[in-house]
Amino acid sequence: MSSTPLGSGDGTRPTTSGGVDNIGGGEKFSSTKNKAGEDVSGPAPKERMQSKRKSAEASQRDDSAPLGLAEDLTPETNREPGGGSEPAGDSASREEAIRRAAYDAYQRRGGEGGHETQDWLEAEAEVDRQHAAKR
Repeated sequence: MSSTPLGSGDGTRPTTSGGVDNIGGGEKFSSTKNKAGEDVSGPAPKERMQSKRKSAEASQRDDSAPLGLAEDLTPETNREPGGGSEPAGDSASREEAIRRAAYDAYQRRGGEGGHETQDWLEAEAEVDRQHAAKR
């Protein structure tokens, strides 16, 4: 094996063993040393919030009530918007009527794409108007 570099990168950079001995090689965690020159490590500094700990009595008191932050924790079932007064079959026929009306609007426009949402919303309003007129 030759000691001269053969190609790009061969021998041009210092190599490491890849082991843990070269991780963080230039850094020291503690800058404090004793007389013998050894690193001095001690307990970690006190945390700032440690002095503000509450007593057991203080933590039992709920401060959120005066701010109106108390909430009702009783579970509620999810309901459909509008109260869900329609029977399931009526809802399916309503959606089918909306689909037909939206498709009719698409055909009246000459089959031009890009207006699907507008067609659907207009069809929805039209079907709802017809449904309200029948009541």
